[in-house]
Amino acid sequence: MKKVLFALAFGAIVSTSVAQELPVPSPGSKLEQKVGLTDVTIEYSRPGMKGRKIFGDLVAYDKVWRFGANKNTMITFSTDVVIKGKDLKAGTYSVFATPKKDGEWTIAFNTDTEQWGAGNYTNDKDAISVKVKPAKHEKQETFTLEINDIHSNGATISMLWEEVEINIPFKVNTDQIALNNIEAAIKEGKDLDQVHYKAARYFHGTKNDDKKALEHVEASLKVKEGFRALFLRAQIHLAAGKNKEAIDDGEKAMKQAQKAEENG
Repeated sequence: MKKVLFALAFGAIVSTSVAQELPVPSPGSKLEQKVGLTDVTIEYSRPGMKGRKIFGDLVAYDKVWRFGANKNTMITFSTDVVIKGKDLKAGTYSVFATPKKDGEWTIAFNTDTEQWGAGNYTNDKDAISVKVKPAKHEKQETFTLEINDIHSNGATISMLWEEVEINIPFKVNTDQIALNNIEAAIKEGKDLDQVHYKAARYFHGTKNDDKKALEHVEASLKVKEGFRALFLRAQIHLAAGKNKEAIDDGEKAMKQAQKAEENG
């Protein structure tokens, strides 16, 4: 009897130790997107319709929903953001939704990131919640989250499932982050020719502020006369109608670039 019990116990242990990879009903997904200078990451599971009615049935109206399946949908912002006029600090949040048959949904960004489902959800842990109006969409079999309408200062998080679309716009303060980065790099004092050159390129190409661009390119050239900074100064001169200065800098830049075998 003891031998039989030992064999059964040993067999049970062995059977549970066998690795077995099988498909899951709601596979996990990870979405990463750079918005300006902000990294946005969304981790979520993707259930399918599978012939079921979703909203108003599988996902009830007027009840908090985990905004996906399995472990709660998680979103991480590397910097502070503004969602529909509300400030949200950098960090990781679980996302919950309260669908409505008619009217706006509530989308909550909750500080409890260990939940599995909405059973323990409490709105006192919401960092913020916002109202969004659902829109009609062509049939979408699989629950999908996207980041669309991307520009330097914001984007839109979109949910698509069944025939429903939800759009959650957010803003990022890219300009202030960029200025902070420039100031920090100057304060650090390393490779200042490159620091000022990159700052000049930012002000010239992104901000259309050639006054600030010229200040930084002059600072770069004071540290080291490089052909890239010279060529950028030539472009700034050209934009200001200073053709002679532009040609002079352009010729200098070309000679230095050829010497460095940087013919591009």
